[in-house]
Amino acid sequence: MAAGVIYTGIQTPITAILPSLTTNGQERINANTFRMCGGAIGIR
Repeated sequence: MAAGVIYTGIQTPITAILPSLTTNGQERINANTFRMCGGAIGIR
């Protein structure tokens, strides 16, 4: 349960900043894909 809370605490700001990083939709998709894959690997 603690890992889930920590994960949420870290991922929420990262997700919120993604639209500010670039106006290019494809770049946002790529950044989000890497974020999601890294999160899936890190949680295991």
